[in-house]
Formats: sequence, structure tokens, C-alpha cells
Amino acid sequence: MKDIYIQQFEFERCSANKRKYDIIMPHTAIHYITDGYGYFNGVRLGKGQYFCTFENHKSMWYPDKDNPWSYYFVDLYGDDACGILKKYEFDKSKTHGHFDFCDELELLFKLFKTKQSKEEINKEFLVATAHTLLSFHNVKNKNENVSESERIVNEVKNYLDHNYHRKIKVEDIASDMFLSRGYIRNVFFEKMGMSPKAYLQSVRFDAACSLLKTTNYTVAEIARSVGYDDQLGFSKLFSKKYGVSPSEYRKEM
Repeated sequence: MKDIYIQQFEFERCSANKRKYDIIMPHTAIHYITDGYGYFNGVRLGKGQYFCTFENHKSMWYPDKDNPWSYYFVDLYGDDACGILKKYEFDKSKTHGHFDFCDELELLFKLFKTKQSKEEINKEFLVATAHTLLSFHNVKNKNENVSESERIVNEVKNYLDHNYHRKIKVEDIASDMFLSRGYIRNVFFEKMGMSPKAYLQSVRFDAACSLLKTTNYTVAEIARSVGYDDQLGFSKLFSKKYGVSPSEYRKEM
């Protein structure tokens, strides 16, 4: 068949001791990670990412020992599978990336399994399922410059909003997102008009001001509760921003 079709569509929850795959692939396959972490060709990948192995190309992948991944995977076949993949903007030089259609993927998987259990699967359905799945990527790629940057900014903001009381480094966030610190800073600054570090300080000071106005906690306790172990350093930054010390701010309020 001169097209592309799904031969196998499965979900796997990997164990930590699952064997390492290090093979020349006999067919093309895409794995969609829904939980945990693992390694693909030396790159650590996690939830919300996919990796693609191409026919006749060597690939290696295995789960993380501490938090092994779970994923959906599809095996793709067809006399012109590579040509069809190119039409959906798949490139052998880009073997992994992000995906944001987990709900649609789950529904497609359930439909596939339902028809499989009823023995209602034919070649036309396998072709249609393959094109439907790949079209999810195609829509994402057309809006990648917008949706990807918005996704990154929202993810970073959400993390800072809920973890400002912790020790936070942008480098650590970048590492968790498999992106560079500079890229995250540039995208965040473009959307927010400030760096992640400046946004974090703003969130921390908003929380500190609220605590100063509504509680009797000491300045040292408030400083620690918003992520500063050094009360003096916190007070200096606070005074620079508001023109008064935390204690003076409390009295004025």
C-alpha cells in the first residue's frame, strides 16, 4: 500500500528494569510519553514529549531507573511512509519534541482498541487512524511559534506562582523542561516584559506584603516563607523596591 498505516497501537507502563532497546529499526514508530522519564538516543525525555524512530535508522531508548516512563506507541508502515511523514513536517533530523494532544491521543487509542476487539479493523481504518494521529502534529507545527512560546511561559509562570517559597534557579527549570536558560529567559521576557527572575521576585514581594499586612509573623519568618533565608538580604531588596523597610511598611499599612 503506497500510503502510511498503523500496524500496532499500544500503551505500556514500563518497569525500571525494562531492557534497553539499541537496534536498527525495521519500521517507523512514534512513542508519546504520558508519565515518568526515560532516555532516547542519550536525551532525557519526560511527560508531554514524543520520540520518533525511523525505519533503517539505529535508535536506543530505555526508562529512567527512579521514575520509569509510560507511553503510547504506534508502529507505522507503508511503501511511502517516509514520504507521508515529510508531508506532516516530520524530519529525521528532529527525532523528538513536545506534544499537547494527550486527550485526543487517548480517545484515538480507545477507538482503535474498541474496533480491534470487535474485529472491525480494516486497512482503510488503519490508514485513517495514521493520518488522524499525524494531523495532530501538523496542526501543532503550524502554530508552533505561538503555542510553544505560550506553553513555555505559562509553565514557567505556574511553577513560580506555586513554588516561590522554595530555592529556585532558572537553570533548574530549564533543565526540567529540556531547554536552555537563555531560551526560556528570552521567550519569557518577550511575553511578560521581564525576566523569570524578576517575575519571581515580584511574586515573592506580593506574598511578603500580604503577610506583613495581615499577620504578626516576624520579618525573618516572612522572609523564609517567601524564599529568602537571609533576612538582611530580603530587607535590602524590599527597601529598594518599596522605599521603606519591611517593618516600616507594616507600620504604614
